[in-house]
Amino acid sequence: MEPRLTRRRAFAVVAGFGAMAAGIRAHAATNLEWRGTALGADATIIFANADRHHCELALKSIRAEIERLERIFSLHLSSSEISQLNNLGILREPSFDMQALLTQSLLMHQATEGLFDPTVQAIWEFQRSSAASFGGAGTSVPREVLERIDFETVSITSSRIAMRAGMSLTLNGIAQGYITDRIADILRDRGWRDVLIDLGEARALEGRSFDVAIREADRRITLANAALATSSSAPLPSAAGKDLPHLFNPRTGSAAASDWKTLTVRHPSAAVADALSTALILCGPDDTEMAQRILSRFPATKTWITRPEKGDIIFES
Repeated sequence: MEPRLTRRRAFAVVAGFGAMAAGIRAHAATNLEWRGTALGADATIIFANADRHHCELALKSIRAEIERLERIFSLHLSSSEISQLNNLGILREPSFDMQALLTQSLLMHQATEGLFDPTVQAIWEFQRSSAASFGGAGTSVPREVLERIDFETVSITSSRIAMRAGMSLTLNGIAQGYITDRIADILRDRGWRDVLIDLGEARALEGRSFDVAIREADRRITLANAALATSSSAPLPSAAGKDLPHLFNPRTGSAAASDWKTLTVRHPSAAVADALSTALILCGPDDTEMAQRILSRFPATKTWITRPEKGDIIFES
């Protein structure tokens, strides 16, 4: 079975919270941590000033919501809505969440001038196939593959989602953020405030602040009432035993340049931060003006870029 590939997990919760085994554990009398998985990635939720009984009640709802959304967005479940859409090219009677996330994805696609594009999955499939057949990723992506990349052509309505033959979608660049926002809504509705959610993207509720370490960037960021998402240009292992790039420019098929090692975005919404980090790292050092132009469309956003052996870049809008 092929390993599940996601962007590298770059977050580490600090500020006195140590690593714990799976399940809910107490760090102190009122600090509790749960660990599990979401969309194949490690997941952590920290409840500060918390009661174990109330945490466990909240976790029942959280786990049920994660499982429900995985049945919609996971590429690793053959019965998921996105897998059905990719296999058939059409999805009839899509769920509200599928409609909502694809609509938000279209808005992010337009706001990032096409850099965020869920149809980029065709490039990943080509590179994965090249690695399996030839022992490495293809040096260039053929025109016929690039012609399948165009999220604007995907039809999204309440009755069906449809796309052209040969196209396929991935929501890996926004779904973790969307799920994180949904869990934040559930906890907020239950009256929680002092919570940090890390489902691959981190989000702190409106209460206390948390220090979050970005492992690959050697950086700590204080997070309160906002979300963080990090993308890395480092390759990921594949089933063929080769490291493969995993973030691709939808226009050219080229991988994210290693000149920008990591890019971290802070925004009130985890879904927006997730999509922005996916898109902005593709700008690279050759198009910082484009990165700034995109960020200007998102008030209350801050971005940290780590460059190997060079100073960091910080953008704020």
